[in-house]
Amino acid sequence: MHSLSLHSPVSLSWANVNHSNSHVGEPKINHATMLYPLLRENTFSNALFSLRTCTENEDPRLGSCLHAQILKLGVESDVFIGNSLINMYSKCDQIRDAENLFDHMPHRTIVSWTSMMSGYQRNGLAEETILLFSRLLESLQPNEFTLAVVLQACALKGYEDLIEVIQCFSIKSGLILDDFLHNCLIDAYAKLGMLRAAEKLLQRLYRRDVVCWTSVISGCVCNGNAKTALTLFCSMLEDGVLPNDVTMLTILQACSEINDHKVMQWIHGLVLKGSWCVSGLVLNSLIDMYSTNGYFRESLTIFCHFCFRNEGLYPSPETMASLLQGCGNCGSLKLGEEIHGYLIKQGFLPCTIAENSLINMYTRNGCEDSAFILFRTMAKRDVISWNTIIKCFIKNNQPVAALGLLGEIHREGSQDNVYPDFVTLLASLEACSDLALLLQGQVLHGYLTRTGLIGDIFVQNAY
Repeated sequence: MHSLSLHSPVSLSWANVNHSNSHVGEPKINHATMLYPLLRENTFSNALFSLRTCTENEDPRLGSCLHAQILKLGVESDVFIGNSLINMYSKCDQIRDAENLFDHMPHRTIVSWTSMMSGYQRNGLAEETILLFSRLLESLQPNEFTLAVVLQACALKGYEDLIEVIQCFSIKSGLILDDFLHNCLIDAYAKLGMLRAAEKLLQRLYRRDVVCWTSVISGCVCNGNAKTALTLFCSMLEDGVLPNDVTMLTILQACSEINDHKVMQWIHGLVLKGSWCVSGLVLNSLIDMYSTNGYFRESLTIFCHFCFRNEGLYPSPETMASLLQGCGNCGSLKLGEEIHGYLIKQGFLPCTIAENSLINMYTRNGCEDSAFILFRTMAKRDVISWNTIIKCFIKNNQPVAALGLLGEIHREGSQDNVYPDFVTLLASLEACSDLALLLQGQVLHGYLTRTGLIGDIFVQNAY
């Protein structure tokens, strides 16, 4: 058993991390305070526990302090400590520090290799993951967790052939019998749209759980096969497997693409029957499914039932945007105003997505004054905000005001890194047309030529 204790030289580094953490909030001070007495004890397990705590809380400064103490005590060569440090640095987005540790490890186990590969994958370095895997094969036999990591990298890079090679290797080595690896293979094939291969693997499984079913269903939806996804979902239910939240989110997306009202109602019933109505994500998707396909009454009923009744379920900004769009399309000003009040009461605002939708709703209902007041009070505007209010003035026969806003976005928008896009300029050309202003139109033509937008087919049609 290694002896790990804190002596006086280490106290300085611990004081430093406490000082640095005092600027980032109370939770991190608690972590440092909690770990200090643990490290004073001469136990190897406490060191591992401390590193695990840093990893879970993704605290690189605290982890670096622990690493410094480990170096001073001369136990950095221990393979368990080394693996924990690699894992800690990887999850704290310090991948080059993890890489340096790995390269200088005197002894590497399969856990060391897998931790480093997982670190690369976590930090978006799929190519490095695959290259490290090829180095691993020169000296060690990978396990199911190693193969799972490299499968994720292959799916990300679109390496279909390599996935098939890994499947052959897993069959030859007997690892294919592991349900976890089997599910990872299904997921990799599904993500690349190799749905026939994914379904074939699914059918070969003796115990088909919700994870493998959801992987194939999700793959179908992502690759535009919503009807196939729905068929597989029905097969899953017939197989006696209950869906989870991820399955329901995926199948709601499929229903949205199919746009079959009866199917939507059936899934809606499943959501209520299966108690998924307590999931904010599922409810948001259910509302979006109806509103996206023009079933505004159904989406509004769900919103009013679960959100206005304060059941602790809150819609996302995107869901609120779709509801407000419905209010605009149906001319439901009163309801739109009630939703506006709800957003204020629940603390949604400021939120650019919701505010843009409110501006659009007021515009469609002929309340340009309310739309303009809201635009002026926005904490942050994006190009959609400007486009919406410019089109608001054009819609309400105020082209001069619309062109004034075009000049304003050039003066003020650059401060927020917001610049006109082709929608802005199309609206401005329409304003010039309404006023028959040849000079302003020529100025816009020059701007379009300089920015390269003159080649856009929509811009050309506006002339």
